[in-house]
Amino acid sequence: MELLFTNRLPKELKDIIFKFIPNKSLLCLNKSYYEYYHSILYSNLSKNRMESYVRFLIKKELYYPFQTVYHENIFVWKTKKSQYNNKKGNYLKHLNTLCIQYKSQKCRKILNY
Repeated sequence: MELLFTNRLPKELKDIIFKFIPNKSLLCLNKSYYEYYHSILYSNLSKNRMESYVRFLIKKELYYPFQTVYHENIFVWKTKKSQYNNKKGNYLKHLNTLCIQYKSQKCRKILNY
């Protein structure tokens, strides 16, 4: 309800307010901000956090961020081995099983399965 009034604000005032919003918050607003600021998020993730982030993207079927992360890590993921349910295998196959488990068909299309 309160956001409806922001449309009535002048552009100059919006720009001033916008400067106080942190970059991490801008990341989630739209596609163009994600493209511009995703390196901030990506650089702050450790190895374990990165795997959790990828699972989160698959679980919520956030296919655009997943596609971006996939294209940045495809060469690493092709050679990476993972252990899931006491079975060793390719990490991409593990991601495919996660897509099936979470019923994330759009992310599965990105993996080309």
